[in-house]
Amino acid sequence: MNYQQGIRINARQNQRKIIGHLEHYYLNRENGRAKSKPVQPICSFCCKTSNITAEHVLPRWVFEKDARRFFNTTINGLSHKYNQTTVPACATCNNNLLSELEKRILQLFLAHQRHQNFFNDEEKADVIRWLELLDYKYQVFSLVTKFRALKGKGAIEFLSDYSFSVLDPNIEYSPAKAMGNLRESLHRITIKSKKEQLNSLVTFRTKNPDTHFFHKNNDFIFLELPKYKLGFLYFYKRSFVNELEAKDVAMETIKQHY
Repeated sequence: MNYQQGIRINARQNQRKIIGHLEHYYLNRENGRAKSKPVQPICSFCCKTSNITAEHVLPRWVFEKDARRFFNTTINGLSHKYNQTTVPACATCNNNLLSELEKRILQLFLAHQRHQNFFNDEEKADVIRWLELLDYKYQVFSLVTKFRALKGKGAIEFLSDYSFSVLDPNIEYSPAKAMGNLRESLHRITIKSKKEQLNSLVTFRTKNPDTHFFHKNNDFIFLELPKYKLGFLYFYKRSFVNELEAKDVAMETIKQHY
């Protein structure tokens, strides 16, 4: 069994347990307050409770292992350092399955950097699998991270223990929609063939010197990697007749959010 099969099988066999655990501890509330965190965290990919490690949402090579790099959330304007943006994962999933996929993606990016060639369909499918995993990890991170008020802007006590994911205005502050997005994200990981999604991935060359990352749950992810002179915008659910149509929509999306 290769790493792709391992990731898919773990997600498919354990998705109900993973969703149930996250919903029970991080979304459901008691007497208007958040529940205490579980004594034992579980792996976000296979449900194991032993040898839990911190899996980075974005691999360290994306932000070049620079602990000073961060991204801002639109919910409260706070910055989150990339190296501290993690989700729980067992050592097997982290160091074997997920690590092997990341090595594959890094090899593709390095080959592109050397030869300036774009990706074939098989390579695009691997990039899509990787981006879908980033989406899922970011959604888990948002769910298990509590809201914090921006310093100097005043604290809202009522919101102080709410999950980030629930306070996303794109889902109208709905816990049900937050969990629905997470279910869809995890389900995407279980799908073997990415043939129908190939036109949903827009790849472009960039000369921008800065890393950019923005993301809209259950809609799209944008990632710009200056070290490899590459950028991606992937639509999770939208399909397109061809790459040109996808590129036009991608450019409008970038203009709106960049």
